[in-house]
Amino acid sequence: MASGHKYVFSAFSMAMMVALGTSTPTSMTVVATSTDSSAVTASADSDAVITKGLVSLMIRVLDGQSPDDILNAELGFLEKIGLKEHLSPTRSNGLTSMVKQMKLYALAFKTKA
Repeated sequence: MASGHKYVFSAFSMAMMVALGTSTPTSMTVVATSTDSSAVTASADSDAVITKGLVSLMIRVLDGQSPDDILNAELGFLEKIGLKEHLSPTRSNGLTSMVKQMKLYALAFKTKA
């Protein structure tokens, strides 16, 4: 097995409830790994259905990309498909936070390479 790096972000808090626009506690875990191949592999899960769907969308788009590709990713498709206009402002902010977290992982992997 190739050596690499692994980052795990796990959240369960009132802040997550606010950021994701839910009235019930939400837990979300994002795992990002990178091996010598320089591709970032990401997976995520959440106990909230909408959050699970949003993070799955981000994983689907960013998984397998290089750190540079993730850092430079323009995610304009979210506006093109009308997703953001159908989300509450707090859920939209949560989605933005997910994208920022993935970009932070990519930056960390890039600096470790």
